[in-house]
Amino acid sequence: MQCFHVLIHGNVTPCVQRNSQNAFSGFYTSRWVVGNDEQAAVLRAFRSAERALQNWSDFRDGLVEVRMKAEEVSEGLWWRWLSGVGQGITFYSDP
Repeated sequence: MQCFHVLIHGNVTPCVQRNSQNAFSGFYTSRWVVGNDEQAAVLRAFRSAERALQNWSDFRDGLVEVRMKAEEVSEGLWWRWLSGVGQGITFYSDP
């Protein structure tokens, strides 16, 4: 098992037309995860991000579709994974 840092870029697409001031078009997040290889680490990072997105009602209620891709995957140090840092999500909207 290795420790990996995965930078995730997510695209957000509304499933229904709505006039919300909280309409985001995407997000960035990063996750420290462990896995046997990069592919396993990316899948684990995606699951972690999906759990965090459950706090966002639009995602939880199925009002948006989210597509994620790993922008960058690098090997990391175990202490980073153990510290639990890097769990936030930064949303953005297109002007």
